[in-house]
Amino acid sequence: MTYTVRIKPRVHPNQEDREKMLKIHNKLKEILSNITEVHDLWMSDIRTLEEIVSDLRFDYNFVPPTNEDGERMGWSNNWVMGTRDDEE
Repeated sequence: MTYTVRIKPRVHPNQEDREKMLKIHNKLKEILSNITEVHDLWMSDIRTLEEIVSDLRFDYNFVPPTNEDGERMGWSNNWVMGTRDDEE
């Protein structure tokens, strides 16, 4: 049995941001539908996933974490929200 919890958004994005998120949502939904139907993942879906990650990284300033020396860690780590200094 699946339960769905609806949470009110904590932020109120502008129309442009909502449209971007809707496009991302629909792309992800389409990929999930393809995976479910054919029990496989197409190379074009992988490309789309890479584009989504890239768009999110750029639009929301997501960056890889840094170690104690301030060096950025690998791509496989969970990314964090960047600061204004990271936007340069």
